[in-house]
Amino acid sequence: MVLILVPKENKIIELNPVIPQIISGFGFTLLIVSAYYLRPSLRVSPIPKAKSPLINKGIYSFIKHPMYTAVMLIALSIILNNFNEITFVAFIALYLVLRAKADMEEQLLKKIHKSKYSKKKTFFPIRGI
Repeated sequence: MVLILVPKENKIIELNPVIPQIISGFGFTLLIVSAYYLRPSLRVSPIPKAKSPLINKGIYSFIKHPMYTAVMLIALSIILNNFNEITFVAFIALYLVLRAKADMEEQLLKKIHKSKYSKKKTFFPIRGI
């Protein structure tokens, strides 16, 4: 049986260090898979490339914003390794920025791909919480 919480000398309870590593590994894997499927439309900006296709296959058929989800999972693993007020506030700020980017991106995609854009399945952290 895997222990999720383990006792620590100076702290009452600390998370088993394997858990953040698993979350981080899943986040990096999701990031790579997402980038692979998004290749023709990949960019840092939430503004879609001109004349780029709407990606709705692979991981994008299950998760609306897998790259943002991957970034949040990686950030979660970091905060679990070093939880304090600063990392918590940074995590919340990152969530708010990614949420704003996702909202902006969705509005632009709806305009560009009018009939093709449909409500895809949602997943943490951007929609459907």
